[in-house]
Amino acid sequence: MGGSDRGWSDPHVGVLPFADSGGTCESGSGAGGLEAIRGRPAGARRIGEMLLGSVSDKLVRTNRSDMVADLPRRLFAIVLLAALPAIAGCDSPNHQLFEAAHSGSPAEVEAALRAGANVNALNWEGQTPLMFAVSRNDAAVVRSLVAAGAEINIGDSKAVTPLMFAASRSDAVVARTLIQAGADVNARDGSGATALMIAGRHNGAAVIRALIEAGADVNVRDRRGATALMIAAAHNKAAAVRTLIEGRAEVNGRAEGGWTALMIAAQGNGAAVVQALIEAGADVNAPDRDGATALMIASRHNGPAVVQAILDAGAIVNLTDRLGRTAADHAKQNDRIEGTELAGRLHGTALE
Repeated sequence: MGGSDRGWSDPHVGVLPFADSGGTCESGSGAGGLEAIRGRPAGARRIGEMLLGSVSDKLVRTNRSDMVADLPRRLFAIVLLAALPAIAGCDSPNHQLFEAAHSGSPAEVEAALRAGANVNALNWEGQTPLMFAVSRNDAAVVRSLVAAGAEINIGDSKAVTPLMFAASRSDAVVARTLIQAGADVNARDGSGATALMIAGRHNGAAVIRALIEAGADVNVRDRRGATALMIAAAHNKAAAVRTLIEGRAEVNGRAEGGWTALMIAAQGNGAAVVQALIEAGADVNAPDRDGATALMIASRHNGPAVVQAILDAGAIVNLTDRLGRTAADHAKQNDRIEGTELAGRLHGTALE
């Protein structure tokens, strides 16, 4: 099958960063995912507390520059920490700090820190109190934790950083707070995504501007060669697409399989994203690795408005893919196009 048959999908879908605190401490899924391990000898608890401090400090020191490369060690440490009695107990300062970060109380954050809580404590998913506060779009608590020495660039078990959490929430205030505190705008999570890609997926135009202004690489690619623009196009995020274009995103770049942002948008999105890409200079006749053009993809998968927009932009209807199929041939698989006046137009323009 050709590329127009298969379609393109965002490999990062489902990797939605979110620090949550559902459940109860007794069930082992309370705030911060802190497991309540009861009945352990006091000596074991003290050993656990020593290891907790040692491993956490080491993680913070070594995780600044390359979170993905350090992932195996971080995963081991997180699993170890989750099994230790050092993080047990609903009344522990660390647990209280997670609860305060979750509830949005700067006063409770200060109280937990005064009681000896580790501002960079990790839960069983490798998340910190700062990640909890960011996930709640709580700028006041974020500022309190940053002022107390919260590590800005540490990632969780999936190498998702606080800035990436902010990007997934489209919160520009929190994002700028983290950036001003030294957040790495080009860090990658375990799937290869950057904060800019995550913001593009969630239509965070204001966050995208903040990231670009702070030096985020607008054309950096993930493991499949996709850029933030392609990811925004895949999710039909018109505001994000326009903002990325304003930030000089490469419109005709290609991902794995030779797919461009226009091809990705053509397979199922509304006309606004397609039109924005065309106005920015997207090549409507560029073929993917299998010879499929945006017109072929739209004719097979999309509706009349998108097909019309691509035709009006100068798409050549008689181009063929590697199986010898034209856009009109692809339209036969699409009830929204086949049998309409638009289908006749797909047959009617001579190859130029």
